[in-house]
Amino acid sequence: PLFTLVGRVFAMLPLPMEAAKRINFFSVVCGALAVLMCYLVAVTTLRFMYPSLKGRLGRFMTYAGPFAGALFFAFSYTHWLDSTETEVYALNVFVMGLCTWLALQWYKNPSGRAQRPAAGAGSKERFEEEDRRERSHSRGLVYLIVYLLALGISFHLGTVLVYGGIFMLFL
Repeated sequence: PLFTLVGRVFAMLPLPMEAAKRINFFSVVCGALAVLMCYLVAVTTLRFMYPSLKGRLGRFMTYAGPFAGALFFAFSYTHWLDSTETEVYALNVFVMGLCTWLALQWYKNPSGRAQRPAAGAGSKERFEEEDRRERSHSRGLVYLIVYLLALGISFHLGTVLVYGGIFMLFL
């Protein structure tokens, strides 16, 4: 149902092509966004695994490897086929990648606690305000992830595949 509703929005776009091609364009956009999520997940994972990579070579390794991997993913036969046909698979891969990336962003600071500043005038009040804001942001990310995963079921049950990994990350 969700794919049909969003496809209807794309069908109403004022583009110089038939409605079927506009809906197919929706799959192409979702496929491109899935490649972006693949890149972002790989970069974030490398930053977690190797936080000591600094300098030009470190930055090159952190960004070039995921870029090459995302290109391989983009031009793989299965992903290319799923992104160029009007089906739910490209949207499914995009939502799974987005939820994974959001979970990794949450994992950076799961408690939502800000770093306590050095003692000074007014620093305690400022820290408490930042701490409250950070915890609210952390909780909001969890709610957004759960909401997107629940929405993902409405167009493909394959979204359930990322539930286990994200749950383990939350633990």
